[in-house]
Amino acid sequence: MSSLTSRQLQNFYKVSPMREGILNWYPFAANSTVLERSDGVLTQLLLTKCANVTSFDKEYDGNGIFDYVVCVDPGEITNELLAGYRSYLTSHGRLLMAFENPYGLQYFAGKRNPRTDLPFQFRAGESKKELEIRLKQAGFAGQKWFYPFSNHYFTREVYSENYLPNEFLNHRGYEYIEDDYTKEFDERKLWKEVIRGGAFEFLCNSYLVEARVCKDEEPCNVDFAAITAYRERDKSFITTVHSDGTARKRAVFRDGLERLNTIAENHNDLKRLGVNVLPIRIDGNYLTMKRLNMPTLWDHWTQKLLNDELDECELFTHFDRLREAINASAKEGRCYWELVPANCFYNAEKDELIFFDQEYYWENIDPDMVLVRAIFALKYSVEFQKDTKAASWVNALKERYHLTEKWDYLTELADTKTREFVFNAVHTKPLDRAVERAKNRIAERTAERTAERTEELARYEKMCIAVAALQSMGMKHPAIYGYGIRGKMLRYVLEMVDMDVACIVDKQLPNVCGVPLFNSVENIPAENTPDTIIVTPFNSASEIAEELRKNVNCHVMTIEELVNE
Repeated sequence: MSSLTSRQLQNFYKVSPMREGILNWYPFAANSTVLERSDGVLTQLLLTKCANVTSFDKEYDGNGIFDYVVCVDPGEITNELLAGYRSYLTSHGRLLMAFENPYGLQYFAGKRNPRTDLPFQFRAGESKKELEIRLKQAGFAGQKWFYPFSNHYFTREVYSENYLPNEFLNHRGYEYIEDDYTKEFDERKLWKEVIRGGAFEFLCNSYLVEARVCKDEEPCNVDFAAITAYRERDKSFITTVHSDGTARKRAVFRDGLERLNTIAENHNDLKRLGVNVLPIRIDGNYLTMKRLNMPTLWDHWTQKLLNDELDECELFTHFDRLREAINASAKEGRCYWELVPANCFYNAEKDELIFFDQEYYWENIDPDMVLVRAIFALKYSVEFQKDTKAASWVNALKERYHLTEKWDYLTELADTKTREFVFNAVHTKPLDRAVERAKNRIAERTAERTAERTEELARYEKMCIAVAALQSMGMKHPAIYGYGIRGKMLRYVLEMVDMDVACIVDKQLPNVCGVPLFNSVENIPAENTPDTIIVTPFNSASEIAEELRKNVNCHVMTIEELVNE
């Protein structure tokens, strides 16, 4: 947890239910025993899932054998550490280890390394590939890797090597970014390109590995999990996608058990009203449904838009069908307000819309409010925002469905009710503040660096003009007087055009490599005699040049004289 730079966030992590997202979806075996190292933050969760939990701080000095070893933030992952964990496990045991990726995108953005407290500190031998080898050497014959997102502290989605995110990664609820004063840019903007380029597994911010002792043991059958613990307790759920072809939904807290029945009833109700919904059934405390490997309608639109294949006719046809489903669902006074593109699979082969996860409805609300929410999908998507046609499509849809006059009212109603009914800002306030601080700090730093780069570019252009003037004068061995910002830039440009710098003269005697350095022109030996001396200081350059001309037999010029030559 030391990698959380904010003390406030460290304290929030210890008490927030979001901390359990790293493992609350994991199917621990019944009546299992666990050895836990997690600073106690996962102890209560493990006690609800396992028969016995033994916790330790840094080193376990007991002699017990366990079904699981759970470790969060192990520090340096050495062969000795992994071998020690292996020795605490049964012949069918499993190690569950969560840790930050030292090559995570956030560190390339400038987050400080928690070990050195410095940015851009990378150490060889800590990559996922290296750790895979170390786990095998320590006696773990099988491995399955998971990728907690945004990280293993505040996990809202867990991907796996069998279920990687697509480039339309949808940040629901909140988009977390660590607030660190050394951050150079907001890495969230790059996830799309990282995923598109196939680099997500290397650059993800955190890892969770399930390392199995027995090679023949089947790995965890969960391929993906979405956790909404940032919501009210009765609206917090875990949705998991399994390798057996099913998907399941369960409540994070007991407060949400009744709502599972409500969701099943909603689907039955919608089916009765003629809406094509994904069939679901109740299995104990779970809702079970078929795993569909299809894009959502939203993702389908976005992909076609990126390929320049989405036309107005197809888009409007889909919206007509969305509207038909919305109106059909509202026949008896209920407004099912998640009949929207993000909650709808698209079966391209059958040209079919399949609605899923219909959790909410409101009584006696204008069903056009749902249609407005659906149209707003075009505003949420970054790809649609970039497309010049999107604004005209929205306006055309407003006219098509006679929404223009009540658009503002319905959009405000939809936004207000969604925030009140689904999200609880109290749960995420510390995260929201951290995100806002990070955005502001990065924006300020970006503005500062832009100004610095502009100034540096102007300085570079000035030195290029100065060096060109020297070349036109036939000078071949100039000396640089003053090794400040301008002196260093002048040397850089001179070396770019292969001009020898005879020497550098600076009273402060800075550290300089590759060029003779002297503290005054009187100390320049004959073998380093220049054919001209270039005076670089900002202040009093003319006075310095005038004084030098009295003491040397070569040309003496200021930068300004060369530039204006």
